[in-house]
Amino acid sequence: MLLPVINALEAVTQTVFAPGLIEETVKALPLGLVLLVTWKMSHHRQRKYGLREPLDGILIAAASASGFAFLETMFVYVPHYGALIGTPRLLTNCFGHIAYAGAFGYFIGLAALHSHNRKKAILAVVVGFLIANLLHDLWDAMRFYPGIAQMVSPVHEVAVAVLAFVVLASTILKGREVSPAREFLWPFGSLPPYRAPEVDAVPEMPALSGDLWLQIGAVRTRLAEGIDVTVRELSSLKARTPDGVVAEVRRHPTEPGVLVLRNLSTATWEAVRPDSSVRDVEPAGTVRLVAGTRLDFGTQHGAIVVTAHDPESDPPPKADDEWC
Repeated sequence: MLLPVINALEAVTQTVFAPGLIEETVKALPLGLVLLVTWKMSHHRQRKYGLREPLDGILIAAASASGFAFLETMFVYVPHYGALIGTPRLLTNCFGHIAYAGAFGYFIGLAALHSHNRKKAILAVVVGFLIANLLHDLWDAMRFYPGIAQMVSPVHEVAVAVLAFVVLASTILKGREVSPAREFLWPFGSLPPYRAPEVDAVPEMPALSGDLWLQIGAVRTRLAEGIDVTVRELSSLKARTPDGVVAEVRRHPTEPGVLVLRNLSTATWEAVRPDSSVRDVEPAGTVRLVAGTRLDFGTQHGAIVVTAHDPESDPPPKADDEWC
């Protein structure tokens, strides 16, 4: 149903604009849909499934372009020119569409990466759309060669193809360079990008005695057995109970000398241990309170730090129910 609409629009615009104006817009629609869905996801799911950076945009754009090239070849060109044209045109058409759409996908991903800056995001989308259309239009310009000049069209094809793939390769390399998870991408690391910690790990350190604190920016919250952490300290989290408690400090059930922070919020945290290993802390789950551990609560990032013991920072004793 979409292809007749595309053909009708191209028939109207081809006298002024090349088909790239319509086709690049259609290929970008899935990226726009994924981007809209991404904004509705939780922070944790955004990292795993969403479109958050240029490499995501290039990958999704390549998939969209492959599907578009297949549909265009099989349902537009094969019925008009016969089945023999299907395979050769699908190959050239698919690679070309991937190159144009991949370049546009980079800029859509760049807009997602800079979504906090509306001007930068809009500029990235406009520049990407213009580049994709320019590459596509240069390829389609072969149809304007008159008569004997058609003999140079193979040279034109090669030149535009090389240019398109140089642009695509450049966007892939630049996408790796600006990726928030660059150090975890091959060949620098083996973690999938969505598992890469969003906060830097600190060097492994020996176990220290003293007071444990949760530090978020310049604010520290004391972590001792029996202490509750509320939405006042972690405003990015949502409590499951009316008292606003989103975490509590408890002793490890099998290691009495170890304290843990239990997740009482509705969100999944991400913990980066001092050895750079990453694990999720689901609701009702716990994470050991070890100095150097970094915690990602979504829009807030914290770290577990230790200081020399200060008796004045000890929490007040809780009343025993037996004496009430």
